Amino acid sequence: MGARQAGRITSRGFRSTYLEADFQRDLIEEAHGLGWAAFHSGDSRRDSVSGFPDLVLRHEATGRVVFAELKKVGGRVSSEQREWLTGLARNPANEVALWFPTDWPEVIAVLRGRRATLRRVQLGLSDLSGGLVLLGMACSGLGFYGGSEGSTGRPGA
Repeated sequence: MGARQAGRITSRGFRSTYLEADFQRDLIEEAHGLGWAAFHSGDSRRDSVSGFPDLVLRHEATGRVVFAELKKVGGRVSSEQREWLTGLARNPANEVALWFPTDWPEVIAVLRGRRATLRRVQLGLSDLSGGLVLLGMACSGLGFYGGSEGSTGRPGA
């Protein structure tokens, strides 16, 4: 497990110096080991459409595709990123995730077969029932997982 092997986890969790690039590198390393191909466009602000997710992961054997936006500890989601994530999540066939380093157990669970789902609180959607209608999603189309980052970007929020 890349992040743990690299010594970036302390007794209190991930070090604040664990950057998004470190998280991405470790995630891709882990994904490759579990049969996933990974696409990263570089800096989406320059290389593609602003806000497009950081990674597109495709499982070699199953064909599953996960769109993943990665953030460092305390990172924020831009309005463009929020738009892309919610837009992709409108299709229940898409697996969409917003992951922080503190979500490592969730990342591993998804790479090992659990369906990736987007947490509304991370996107600043406080009205959960209205959010379903406003985003045009069926209840089964966008689930929640119990990660540890909230919309504030603080662990446990």
